[in-house]
Formats: sequence, structure tokens, C-alpha cells
Amino acid sequence: MTGDQQRLLQDWIDRVMSRPSHECGVFVGSEGQPFGTRARPWDEPDLMISGLVQDDGITVDLDCYGARITWEITGITEVEPADHPWGAGLRVVRAGAEGPEVVWLV
Repeated sequence: MTGDQQRLLQDWIDRVMSRPSHECGVFVGSEGQPFGTRARPWDEPDLMISGLVQDDGITVDLDCYGARITWEITGITEVEPADHPWGAGLRVVRAGAEGPEVVWLV
């Protein structure tokens, strides 16, 4: 990842951690889209416990519906600010087993 991509990811972590309950949304592919899985904004957001930017990705610890999940999003090739139905965030592309995979960080 480039330094600019790492800064965007760190800025996102800092913004989430400044929210009252650390609410965020981490979506793969079409999750969180209107009429899809987790479609209603902020109905049941993820709660960030911590986040760490690494050389090729980001690791986030989340409280997802009462279950703690550590998610490593590695192999990141693109990071860009973008709008998602849940709000302004980052559109991240990572190398997946079956080709590029989009992850939204809101």
C-alpha cells in the first residue's frame, strides 16, 4: 500500500474512534446496499474496539451483534473515499481468492 492509502485508513479509524459508541459499518461486496443484507443504515452497526493499519492492510477488532470479531483485511490494492448507502467512507479493493474483492469501511 502507498503512504496515502495508509493515511486514508488511519483517518477512517480515527474518525470511527471519535464517534460516541465507535459505530461503523464494514461490508463485503454488496452488503449494506438498499434492500440487501444489513440494508437499513445504523440499524445494527458494528462497534470498533480497535484498529491498526499495517503494511498491506488493516486489522480491526469489532463488536458485531455482541460477538467480538478480529478482521484482517490484507492484500489491499486500492483505497478511495466514496459514498456508501450507510454514509461517507472508504471503498477498499483487496486481492481475493476469486479475484478483486470490494470492502466498504463506513
